[in-house]
Amino acid sequence: MTRNVLVLGPDGDLSDAICRRLAKLDYDASAARKDAKPGGHGSLHRLLKKYEEDGRPIDACISHTPMSFELLTELAAGMAQRGWGRIVEIELTDGRGAEAQAERRIGQQDVAKLASQLRSRGVTINTIVSAAQAGGASAAQPASGKLSKMEEIAGLAVYLVSEEAGFVSGARIAFDVGRRLD
Repeated sequence: MTRNVLVLGPDGDLSDAICRRLAKLDYDASAARKDAKPGGHGSLHRLLKKYEEDGRPIDACISHTPMSFELLTELAAGMAQRGWGRIVEIELTDGRGAEAQAERRIGQQDVAKLASQLRSRGVTINTIVSAAQAGGASAAQPASGKLSKMEEIAGLAVYLVSEEAGFVSGARIAFDVGRRLD
């Protein structure tokens, strides 16, 4: 069965890496990238409706752009009705490893509560937090001394939207060698 995956985020290294990996696994991510600008959730709502009307409901969403809790719950509700869904939020830090510097897109407690409520309905929600270096730009090194590569982050994100990741839900994964989240 082909899954429809919406990749939210600006065009670039990470979106490209995610779409390449999804295509290898026969997921449909074609024309699914969306440059979601802050405050642009109305256009995202319309995009979700268009997918539904076209008979291609969103089965999974990987977002590396700010997503409101309202949009997250709308996505999750449709997935729960169909009995299967995956949502992955990616928070890219500036490489300093300071948790306070990671933009808080959605309250961690709200996400954990929603993930707990939807787990029995086949929907998982997870977050990846990583210091990454996009396109060779310099960034401060995290405490581990290693920045994640976009392909590595994409690999974890694609795993989290797979069938095999059905028991991983409500997780906040630090994807920086040895760094811990408090």
